Amino acid sequence: MEFVVFPDHPDAVSLVSELDWQDARVLRHVSGRPWIVGRWSDETFLHVSAGADQVILLGRALADAETLRKQVSRIRDVETLDGVLRAIPGCFHAVCSLDGVLRVQGNLSGILRVFHTNVSGVTVAADRPERIAELAGAGIDERALALRMLVPYGPPWPLSQDCLWQGVREITGGEYLRVAPDGAGRTVRWWRPPEPEVPLEEGSETIREALSEAVLSCGGPNGSVPLSFDLSGGMDSTSLCFLADEAGLEFSTVHYEAADPANDDNEWASRCRSLIGASDHRVLPPGSWSGFYGEVSEPDRHGPSLEGPYNQVSRCFAEHLAGVAAETGAIRHVGGHGSDELFRTELTFLNAFLREHPVRAIPALRRTRANRRMSLLRALRCFRRAPGFAEWLRRAGENITEEVGAPEVGWDHVARMPAWATRDAISQTRERFAAAAAECPEPFGATPLRHEMLMQARSNGETVRQCSRIAEPYGISFEAPYIDDRVIEAAMSIRLSDRASGERNKPVLASAMSGVVPHEFLHRDYKGAGNQDMYRSLRRHRAAMGDLCDDSRLARLGLVDPERLRDTVFGLHPNLTSVIPLQPTLACEMWLRSRAAESRLCRPS
Repeated sequence: MEFVVFPDHPDAVSLVSELDWQDARVLRHVSGRPWIVGRWSDETFLHVSAGADQVILLGRALADAETLRKQVSRIRDVETLDGVLRAIPGCFHAVCSLDGVLRVQGNLSGILRVFHTNVSGVTVAADRPERIAELAGAGIDERALALRMLVPYGPPWPLSQDCLWQGVREITGGEYLRVAPDGAGRTVRWWRPPEPEVPLEEGSETIREALSEAVLSCGGPNGSVPLSFDLSGGMDSTSLCFLADEAGLEFSTVHYEAADPANDDNEWASRCRSLIGASDHRVLPPGSWSGFYGEVSEPDRHGPSLEGPYNQVSRCFAEHLAGVAAETGAIRHVGGHGSDELFRTELTFLNAFLREHPVRAIPALRRTRANRRMSLLRALRCFRRAPGFAEWLRRAGENITEEVGAPEVGWDHVARMPAWATRDAISQTRERFAAAAAECPEPFGATPLRHEMLMQARSNGETVRQCSRIAEPYGISFEAPYIDDRVIEAAMSIRLSDRASGERNKPVLASAMSGVVPHEFLHRDYKGAGNQDMYRSLRRHRAAMGDLCDDSRLARLGLVDPERLRDTVFGLHPNLTSVIPLQPTLACEMWLRSRAAESRLCRPS
């Protein structure tokens, strides 16, 4: 799926002619001017109209066309679409035209995003930045690449939305793009995180319903879309498989077998498989793909995403998984991304809980200390009140070269520059942080917890989005029901005191899935890790990584010290802490090596 949206403006016709997009489908405004140009399949498309007003949903939307048409007929402006769109289960873009005004929005987690730019005074929107950047004649801003090197997940919001294409902007989840008839565009915030005040018993029912509908939407109209599901053996993927089975969907399962013999995920996946009616089950042995960092040794057969580097996913693994899913006949692959961040009790939650219920939070504090092997003194730092968002962002920029020490509570993840970043890269990044903080951006929640939960959902959404881009040549899209809008909202609504349990793992999810998933799966308190896979991959691809260091594009741009990078590649790694920083840098390096990226690279004056 890919599309560009134009307002009902006289210049739209000439702009469309500049797209040079063969075989694109074209939908038109009532005036006859082009509205949406792109490609999509029938199962991802729902179009309703009421007079001159039109609403299109692109993605997977569990909506009845006639019901939606009646709702649209009673609405007079795009602002009052909030409630209608909010109530529709699934993960979709909404492109709406009411009384000549456009509304374009993606989903909260950012799996489906909206980019926009101004071309000759006309605001043009798209689900990816490349085509509208080409319309605007925009090049790639090399300074934005330094931000992409930040470890482990890139920069925090709002810097995470700095597009690599000059002049192209991305809207945040919870906002939509409003374009007036004269072509002027602005963003409007339509969603804010709910207050966490719903008791567990009531909230569990809401989560179960939202998650069930999210899974059902993956099956498309009448459950006709063939699916494959991740079946890792953990609570997250297992719950989705049982929900799919309960809904009567036709699906296969895929399990990646860990290299570590002590990892018992295989046993749990086998137990689940024996209890569900999956039509096929594929097991991927550790040696069945090239391993992490395989993209360094293997050329990209399908070309890189011009949107940006694959900094949160292994291209080779996503390709391998997409190929296996396609062999089963699936066109959508469903995974458990985002569940951990929605349902686990991490440090930001603990800080909020300790402030609201100090005594009741003690069991959760003990559990966190045990899991993280924290001293009492380090754990007590969780009591500290986080500064305001702008101040936190400013400090975060100052601290990008500090070692990661005791965990601290903030508004988002801690971002650090890798040891091989040059002074110029560090300086550029600090400037971007300082400039962003000076604008005093408003966070997406009144508390660090609510803001961070949405940002973590967006981080997972970026992973799923990247996987889908990689999987396109295989005819596969990746889906993540846990970070559908209605599931996110339901999970964030649960009372803090009900989110924690001194004995149970993810008590909210366990409560929601009770009666759907057998008891033993919901009370498993350990999920296997893949450390051995990372080490094996590093050994396998070290030589190719060394070659990258010898001819580094990032070094040519003055962002990387190639010798320090080489020292890390060939150094000793007693744990993965020193290995993890390699992924964002390697992703940027591989992306820059594509001809398309090199040809569009420009140095700002």
